[in-house]
Amino acid sequence: VADEIVTLPHNAAYVKIKRGSDAITVFSVHGTAHPGSKLDTPDRLAQSAKILDTARQCGGASIIMGDFN
Repeated sequence: VADEIVTLPHNAAYVKIKRGSDAITVFSVHGTAHPGSKLDTPDRLAQSAKILDTARQCGGASIIMGDFN
């Protein structure tokens, strides 16, 4: 069962809010929880890189929030 828990997907939901010519993108993230320590792991670093890449592709200002474990 533990191996199955590690492979569960961890998604980031986001919404782009526009007001006139201004826009901000707000991301809600649930970080990879395993292993149980709070230290960086290759999976956590890869997840962070994907989130930042997506935020950059959206352009403009961004807020990234959530449960980062």
